Amino acid sequence: MRELLKYIWLLSATLLLWPVLAHADDQPKPVDQRLTQDWGGLRTSLEDKGVKVMAQYQSETAGNPVGGEKQAVRYTQQIVLFLTADLDRLIGVKGGSFRFAIEDRKGKSPSNDAVGNYFSVEQLYGAGMNFRLSEMSYQQDFNDGRGELQAGWFPLGNNFALNPYGCYFQNNGICDKPIGITQVSQGAHNFPVAQWGARAKVYVAKDIYVTGGVFQVNPHLSDPDHGFNLSFSSTGVIMPYEIAWTPKLGRDELPGEYKVGGFYNTAPVSDLRLDINRQPVAVTGQPFLQHSPVSSYYVMANQMLFRESPGSKRGLAVFATYVWGDPKVSQLAKAWEFGAVYQRGPFHRDEDYIGVVIASGSFSRRLRQYEMELATVMPNAPGVQTSEKIVEIDYNFQAAPWLALRPGAQYIVRPFGTGDIPDAVILGLDVTVNF
Repeated sequence: MRELLKYIWLLSATLLLWPVLAHADDQPKPVDQRLTQDWGGLRTSLEDKGVKVMAQYQSETAGNPVGGEKQAVRYTQQIVLFLTADLDRLIGVKGGSFRFAIEDRKGKSPSNDAVGNYFSVEQLYGAGMNFRLSEMSYQQDFNDGRGELQAGWFPLGNNFALNPYGCYFQNNGICDKPIGITQVSQGAHNFPVAQWGARAKVYVAKDIYVTGGVFQVNPHLSDPDHGFNLSFSSTGVIMPYEIAWTPKLGRDELPGEYKVGGFYNTAPVSDLRLDINRQPVAVTGQPFLQHSPVSSYYVMANQMLFRESPGSKRGLAVFATYVWGDPKVSQLAKAWEFGAVYQRGPFHRDEDYIGVVIASGSFSRRLRQYEMELATVMPNAPGVQTSEKIVEIDYNFQAAPWLALRPGAQYIVRPFGTGDIPDAVILGLDVTVNF
């Protein structure tokens, strides 16, 4: 009964908000407005000096009325404080900037507690679920912005394998990285987890850039007790790289982005099946064989297909990604996603958008072999994982310049990839408040 009441609250809130938002003032609103406004002029004064401060609250409430291992509703949230300083305006360092972010997460996920699937249905769940330092870095731009260097404490994922439309969705396999990237990169971290590193980016032509970096590998960085542990301890380094073409196509100069990249990791990573004597671990019980180095690769594309009018941001865009991981060590051997977003215009509401995505992650053949061998010695072992698929649709209501409400629905096919758990329907509501 308690879970049923939660569902009634979630669905009622969404239905009650629909007529209010659908008939709200359709005039465009300044996107830089915040709930706390100008702090009596202090915010403007700081920005005039080159310092920008923003805080954000975001929550996700989600549950599975159908499918999964059982039914439940769960809530998770994060609060983030961002600070950026333009050091040219602040102290006269041309092209220099400083970035700082702290973040706090709390909550639970229905994926863990009820659905039993692989890709968390809430992108705010994970990464230690604690208070942590998410960025403290310095960036130096040069050659009129055609090159940049960054070093310090920051997430590798802030700058590599980015899908600009990924966080239009709630599933953690889509936001903030394309499905499979986190699993195959073996040591790369995404916001809010940071790591020591450095990167460089250079535009070799007007619409072509190359970028690469070197970052520490520390398997404990996302642990709950490592929120402010800035140790240089490392088991190796991970070196991401990417080359991208960012054209503006056709008479309407439709923006697009096409990327090829990968990760090269020198840290030892455990084999999925074999022991140190190259025999099946499920049979021998010996320690797993270690591999070093390991690599993974990705191709990504996003393209605006049409605008409603010249120069308008209102229109339809599509995106796609394919990811390949080393099948000896990566639980996901390959993954792909394809989606579309209609932004700035559904129902004549200038700041709303609607998005739909389908994605799939296929588990490594070596992992499947291990699971089959495990079943011969453990009758109650979990099933053999093949693939998990996600279909998601979201609608973002920009209720106020500082408030966004985003109901969404997901359908999880073969949760955890075994076929033993019924397909699940997920209903969720994302709430974002910018202060």
